[in-house]
Amino acid sequence: MRADPFFIQNTLVSLNQVQSNVQTYTQQLSSGVSVNSLSDNPSAAAQDSVVANNISVDATFTQTAGSTEGMMQVTDSTLAAVVSQLNSAISTATAGNNGTLNSADKASVVAQLQGIRSSIVGLANSSYMGVSIFAGSQGNATAFTIDSSTSPATVNYHGDSVAQSITTPTGATLQTSIPGDQIFGGGTGTSANVLGVLNNLINDFSTGTSAVADTAALNTSLNQLSSVRAQFDSSLQQLQSVDSYTQTQQVQLQAAQAALVAANPAQIATNLSNAEVQQSALMSVMASSNKTDLFDYLR
Repeated sequence: MRADPFFIQNTLVSLNQVQSNVQTYTQQLSSGVSVNSLSDNPSAAAQDSVVANNISVDATFTQTAGSTEGMMQVTDSTLAAVVSQLNSAISTATAGNNGTLNSADKASVVAQLQGIRSSIVGLANSSYMGVSIFAGSQGNATAFTIDSSTSPATVNYHGDSVAQSITTPTGATLQTSIPGDQIFGGGTGTSANVLGVLNNLINDFSTGTSAVADTAALNTSLNQLSSVRAQFDSSLQQLQSVDSYTQTQQVQLQAAQAALVAANPAQIATNLSNAEVQQSALMSVMASSNKTDLFDYLR
């Protein structure tokens, strides 16, 4: 029978491989993960990388969405308060248009409208976590001031017409803020012009001019504000829906990731046991040779 001249070398190669398997299976049992490196399972490792990236994208979005939803809810509550103030202003102005008011009555109407205007200016300058919610992208600015040196008074807007937005994981864009000049006036984006119309009403009653037209204009501003608010509420509801879906998806992806790389304890234990038996057998073969030390084979 012909002897294999590479017997010792081949046995050593086999022993090294088996010892590597023992180490791998031991690590998998300890960590509970079957993929600890790309070489363990290139396909699973690649899929794990994709899933991990999707989880990261979802986590970043939900974190941003949380604070954004808070700001939008404060914005909506503020707009609701503005609507309430405008209804009071319309009622006051309507009562003042009956043609029977004396000078003292008109002065009272002016005082009431000025108080309402002050309240609305305060609301228009609301902030969330230190950021002015109606100043567009100028978060550090005090959005509105009133210059009473003119007649009627002038609305000064210190923000810009930039509407903030958020991008969902699917690439959709949702508007998350309303530039103040679209509601309160004082800028190029004026539509509702709430403060501008209030200034005109105050001037009407102060000078004895008919306020009927400006009262109607305030109704129009209220309707325009309500329309803007409805669109904003729709964006808020969409954001909340996407956020909820994304959170659910994130949990599902994490579960899928865990299943993708999770070790099967029973199978791994069996593989380890078999590898240890092979290792013991190869060690016996080496020990039964004429060599006294395994390192002799490497010389």
